[in-house]
Amino acid sequence: MQSIFQQPLNWWQGAVAIARDRYPSLQEAGLRSELEGLSRSGSHERLDGYSVRQQVDIMARLFGDELGFRGDRDSYYDPRNSYINDVLSRRVGIPISLSLVYCELARSLGVRAQGVSFPGHFLVRVSDAGGRDVRIVDPFYGGMLLDDAALGVRVAEASGGEPVPLDASTLEPASIHSILLRMLGNLTEIHRSRGDHSGLLLVLDRTLELDSARPAIRRERGLAAMRLGANEVAIADLAYYVQSVPEAGDVLQVRAVLEQLRGRRHPGLN
Repeated sequence: MQSIFQQPLNWWQGAVAIARDRYPSLQEAGLRSELEGLSRSGSHERLDGYSVRQQVDIMARLFGDELGFRGDRDSYYDPRNSYINDVLSRRVGIPISLSLVYCELARSLGVRAQGVSFPGHFLVRVSDAGGRDVRIVDPFYGGMLLDDAALGVRVAEASGGEPVPLDASTLEPASIHSILLRMLGNLTEIHRSRGDHSGLLLVLDRTLELDSARPAIRRERGLAAMRLGANEVAIADLAYYVQSVPEAGDVLQVRAVLEQLRGRRHPGLN
């Protein structure tokens, strides 16, 4: 299967490609035009002449107040919150999808904004060109500025412990590769919880396009394929799993499923 992800990886293009699996007629040009229209609706054409703090304040007014983007706290696991076209049209999403919209709007206005794979909740860092002045914002809450104390509390909430000093590495920009895997991971959880095996299979296909050497993903794809009757895919994936991690705790169960599938290829005479 040819990968849907263009090289070099681009967050926006990758998100559009993921959404196109759900909406095959989706056109990137149309979405880009919609995004550009949003950036023109603000009262400021360019923000690169402002301080980072001023940029953050103006972006919060534009993103949260004027455009009305917000986190979907009522239907957090609605799959539409993970598809960029739905997020643009509905103005609601989850942290990572809203962060993408925030970053794209910010960049169109001359603001340096990058995604941060913060523990438990995706965030955005806004900085000057030299990285000396860095501010962290939360697009899920309209672009709200977070200070060190608030970030420490969030780390503690994610780990189930007490507030801890921040590790600077947790605020570094995330790689596009890791961001796209995180987006696909969200969709994996959604489809799994809904029992949507066809949706799950497709998302796992996309995950393996980005990271082919993940035995656990191959196992899950194999089981999803089995439930859909795609036995050859299931056999290949489950065989890969038992060969790659022979000491895994579930390898005996997986091997039993694999043998059952192989038996269907050559049923006994009767």
